[in-house]
Amino acid sequence: MICESVKAKVEVELETVVAEVGEDVELRCVAHGIPRPSVQWMKNGEPVVATDYIHLEGVGGSILRILGMIPSDAGSYQCTASNHLGQVDDDRALRLRVDNSSSFAKG
Repeated sequence: MICESVKAKVEVELETVVAEVGEDVELRCVAHGIPRPSVQWMKNGEPVVATDYIHLEGVGGSILRILGMIPSDAGSYQCTASNHLGQVDDDRALRLRVDNSSSFAKG
């Protein structure tokens, strides 16, 4: 059996997400390739780092989940898929905007 390698390819499901402060948000980056590509998320050009409330889930980190949005989470998110044949960025940035119209109080 011959297994061919295929360069990474990215599909992005969402372009703009509007969320209220305190809401959970999920961004998806579907990456294809052989071998399966890994995914890296960027926010405003900087790598996204997993924390207690920012989770990188799914195959190869393809799902970015933000638990309890805060205003500083707003920005332009981009995913990059890579395997040994190279890497590809999505051609549409995911824009995450916080809706401040609702009142939110932690307590």
